[in-house]
Amino acid sequence: MQIHIDTTTDSDVEYRAARAALNELLGESLPVVYADNTPKKSVLDDFRAVVQAEDDAEAAAAFGIPPASPQVQAMVDELAAGLQPVPDPAAQYIALGGTVTPPEVDKHGLPWDVRIHAGGKTKNADGSWRGKRGVSSDLVASVTAELTGGRAPAPAVAPPMAPPAPPPVTQAPPPPPSGPTFMDVTQANMAAIQAGKWTAAQAVALAQSLGLESIAGLQGRPDLIPTYLEKVPA
Repeated sequence: MQIHIDTTTDSDVEYRAARAALNELLGESLPVVYADNTPKKSVLDDFRAVVQAEDDAEAAAAFGIPPASPQVQAMVDELAAGLQPVPDPAAQYIALGGTVTPPEVDKHGLPWDVRIHAGGKTKNADGSWRGKRGVSSDLVASVTAELTGGRAPAPAVAPPMAPPAPPPVTQAPPPPPSGPTFMDVTQANMAAIQAGKWTAAQAVALAQSLGLESIAGLQGRPDLIPTYLEKVPA
């Protein structure tokens, strides 16, 4: 019995595929071993191995798969050339007018980092991040250097002190009145009465003639005092 096989190409892939088919037909117990050192016991396994191990175009030609037409290939090339790189979402957000909120930092200017800082983003009384328990000092120093880019942490900035309160403004006492005062009225009336030229009733009547209820009303009307004194006997 003779079996004659004509191959359409001189491809090594097609030779090995034919050999695999003959081995399966003849019931060979020894599996065919290919370049990937994996035994193949069926034509289907051989096909899968060939597609994975050989060039796509060569494997497609060996198994009768027609290549893509020039029109299809041109369309694929055009689509590939028209692909645009995916923009950075953050840059696109900023370009549309959005703002990116900078991360919160502590008094040293360090952002919170889960590797060395306690959960909840809590701070100490002095404004620094609360440290994570069980973290070595070497890791703290390494992460701190990473966060600061090798710079030393920024020193704490004391809050500005409030300016001192201005001294209270005290009002200057009013200047002493110019001209005669109510004391002059009292002394003039007493002198006139003692000299027998004037009486208390006349002193009161004089004040009432100026529109006042009594002599004491002259304290609120110092402008009438000169007129009052002109009429008291000297």
